[in-house]
Amino acid sequence: MPSIKKRGDSYRIMVSLGYGMDGKQIRKTTTHRPPADVTEGKAEKLATAFAYEFEKHCQGMTSLDENIRFKELYNWYFEQIAPHKLKENTIYNNRRILELYVLPYIGHLKLKDINTARIGRLFLLFGDSFLPFAKGKCGKTDINIAIFRRGYLLLILLMNTGKILRLICRNPLFPVLRQAASGDEL
Repeated sequence: MPSIKKRGDSYRIMVSLGYGMDGKQIRKTTTHRPPADVTEGKAEKLATAFAYEFEKHCQGMTSLDENIRFKELYNWYFEQIAPHKLKENTIYNNRRILELYVLPYIGHLKLKDINTARIGRLFLLFGDSFLPFAKGKCGKTDINIAIFRRGYLLLILLMNTGKILRLICRNPLFPVLRQAASGDEL
């Protein structure tokens, strides 16, 4: 349950997220300022509603890096993880595919803002055959389906890494995978 304290004309809202490995309590705080034309009672109700929304948000995103951008996750992965798992040529090719086809579209977005609809629109940019089940060329673009499959799998890998690091609560690609497997349209 969030704690709400009135401070002048605003409310300070604090949510406790348990204790960290060091034994210190993990807390997140925010400030809510109700509109100027509301009564005191209505302002308290608005603050309480905002506090519960904030608590739900915090429980889904407990990491302090919840505002990290996809480009930062991409850079971190290829600087810290990939050199220990992949060969140099593979790293180069993977980076090139993501830089050409994925980063221009979602690289600037925060991880918490990347959702299934955005991923679906990204795939639709490449035409009707946007998933790795298709053969040949991808729709209206020149992209070879093998290159697109690789980019698609890299995107899954990066989003799963974000989930493992607790930067996001769920991988937004899984609903797209389920829709594709069942043959439903986006």
